Amino acid sequence: KNITWNGVFHQAVHWHAKQQKQEVLTQLKREFATTVWQPFTTDDKIYFQDWVFEELKTIDRIIDESIHFRHCLASSYSASIMAGAYVAFHMYHPILHLSMTLGCYVQNQILVFDQLEYSNNTQAEIEKVNIAKEFLNGFNSLK
Repeated sequence: KNITWNGVFHQAVHWHAKQQKQEVLTQLKREFATTVWQPFTTDDKIYFQDWVFEELKTIDRIIDESIHFRHCLASSYSASIMAGAYVAFHMYHPILHLSMTLGCYVQNQILVFDQLEYSNNTQAEIEKVNIAKEFLNGFNSLK
C-alpha cells in the first residue's frame, strides 16, 4: 500500500479532531446531568430566501460546529442551550458555499438575535446579519 505524507497528515488531522470532540463531550457530560434537551424547532432544515437554517439539536452537532468553525459554542453556550435559554443554528447558502453559526437567546418562546459568525469568531457582514434577523422575524411570526 502506498503511503504519502499528505495522506498521513490528513489522517492525523482527522484523528486530532476526533480526539478533541471526545474531550469536549467528556467534559460536558461531567459538567451536566444530561446532554439531551427539547429542540426549539421541529424541522431538520428551514429554507429562507436562498439560505438554509439547521438548528443544532444534539451535543454532537454543537461540538462538530465548534470544532469546524473554531469557536466557543460548545464550551460557552451548551448549558444555556440545554436549559432552553439559547438556540444555535448552522446557517448556510448552498450556491455561494457560505456557512455561519447563528446564535439566539430565547425570551418568552421568541428567538432574539445574539450573534452571527464565520469561523474563528469572525463577525458576519451586516447584510448577512439582516438576513438572519429577517429569518428570525419570520420564524417568530409563525409561533
